[in-house]
Amino acid sequence: MISRILLPIFSHLFTKLISRFEDAEMKKALCRVIDERSYYGLIHHSRVEKFEKELSKKFEAPALGTNSGTDALILALKAFGVGNGDEVIVPAFGFISIASSVLWVGAKPVFADVREEDFALDPHEVERKITSKTKAIMVAHLFGQPAESVLELGRIAKNNKIPLIENGAQAMGAEIKINNTWRPVGTLGDIACLSFGPSKTFSALGSGGAMIFNTQAQHFFEAARTMRTLGARVLNYDYPTAGVNNKLQELQAAALLAKWPFVDYWLAYRRIIAEYYTAHLSGIKDLILSGERRGVRRIWYRYIVKTKQRDLLFDYLLQRSRDARFAPQKLYPVLLPHFSIFRNVINQRDNFPVASHLASETLALPLSHDLSYADCRSIVENIKNFYRQAPRSR
Repeated sequence: MISRILLPIFSHLFTKLISRFEDAEMKKALCRVIDERSYYGLIHHSRVEKFEKELSKKFEAPALGTNSGTDALILALKAFGVGNGDEVIVPAFGFISIASSVLWVGAKPVFADVREEDFALDPHEVERKITSKTKAIMVAHLFGQPAESVLELGRIAKNNKIPLIENGAQAMGAEIKINNTWRPVGTLGDIACLSFGPSKTFSALGSGGAMIFNTQAQHFFEAARTMRTLGARVLNYDYPTAGVNNKLQELQAAALLAKWPFVDYWLAYRRIIAEYYTAHLSGIKDLILSGERRGVRRIWYRYIVKTKQRDLLFDYLLQRSRDARFAPQKLYPVLLPHFSIFRNVINQRDNFPVASHLASETLALPLSHDLSYADCRSIVENIKNFYRQAPRSR
């Protein structure tokens, strides 16, 4: 009993110390880069190369650092030769990059509905939408929850001789059990794309991303590496393809390397917060909580709740948030196919009932490294107060 009372206090105090130590390590790492002027030039950046080796070791596959997770998606599509006139099947529910990256390479995103249990592509819908023009399938692991449909999607992709691209931007560190072996998100498709953007559980100081090339796609590694460095096979001497300058930057790699030893601690701390939410919000009227499904080890990138009163609850909590870091978020309130950018590619007869349901009921509660137990208690109490109010007040 005493340990349960003291744990919240000591966890947060320890977390504040860890955060300061992590910041100090990052500052030292950045200063070394500046002192050494190792950020000059386009190639041979030692921190970038070291970070790529760390990723390769973690995923047991070749890794390339990129400027962002979006750039990683674009490069993956380009590496597979996806372009004008091609189609790529993407989820109707999720972050814009998974669909806009398809437009960026000149192809057409074909939207498919998702499954309620894991927010991921529904294999039955994917199979129904495959045509002779389909050149790839892109699956996202949303909110830290592994896409349990990834195995079935892999089978469909293999049967149709098309690649499966994993968007693991929100789920680095999550795992799924396959044949009694735990496999990390990022090793389940042909190429996996990661993001180290500022909102992620493991983040750079600005933007950053990476690509992981699994066994069946390792021969695309050189093509991607060439394209991310202006298309150069040998800089200033040989450019076999049109490329872009979207390598991971040396300063960002230095920051990520400094933060690398702290990743497991932050994942554990976020799990503690998620468990607090679950323990104190269970059984509240129509509130459906996040959980950890059997056969997966999720990370807590977001703590998602679903409620028919989502908009009212959002407004109520937002008014009581002391700053933006501790505010709730609507994720994702507009379906991807409903954005104006896709008005010329979407079949107006298509509908996405599960995605539409999620878009209208999904709310992300505050969850960050900065959140204290006092903050959690306040958020929980605000939610309880909302549901205590008389129905007529809504």
